[in-house]
Amino acid sequence: MKTFTRWMMTAVAAVAFLACARTAAADEFTINFAGGGFTGTLNVDAVLTSPGVYSIDAISGTVSGFPVTGLVATTTSTGYSDYTLPDGSFWFYDNLLFPDGSPVVDTGGILFTLAGLAQPVNLFSTPQGQFGIYLGGGNFPNDFLYTPVDVTVATPEPSTLALGLVGLALLAGIAMKKKLGMPALNRQMA
Repeated sequence: MKTFTRWMMTAVAAVAFLACARTAAADEFTINFAGGGFTGTLNVDAVLTSPGVYSIDAISGTVSGFPVTGLVATTTSTGYSDYTLPDGSFWFYDNLLFPDGSPVVDTGGILFTLAGLAQPVNLFSTPQGQFGIYLGGGNFPNDFLYTPVDVTVATPEPSTLALGLVGLALLAGIAMKKKLGMPALNRQMA
């Protein structure tokens, strides 16, 4: 009966890990960019949405010494969202990250806010990376400052799910070793 109980508890734990796979697939990335007098380090939490594509759901960091104060949430689950600026211009964005791709952000990019600026900024891609700031007061494109930047992404830590499953496998291995090792010890004592 004890063996059945152990196997049942192991099965329940495995099912619980698999049920939590969506939340356990969240990873943390560090995005660095520099160019044209700007340097930025963005720490993002992202969820794998399809092979090689992560949806960013939280952000922190600094850009040229100014703290990042938040991520502008997407307004649509497919395609690009748009953020309308005071003069009718707009940012379009999708907050997606392609950590193994080149470029690592697409033409929509990541829209986030910085301390001291009234409007959000955008890290997006053209053939090279671009960091865009809305200046206002001019006609498009003069109401924006676009700066080419080099963008890199640090590899994330292994996901929580993978670490949990490895731990579960190690515990099962230890339990099996103890079970298989005990009869031999008992026989030696007899």
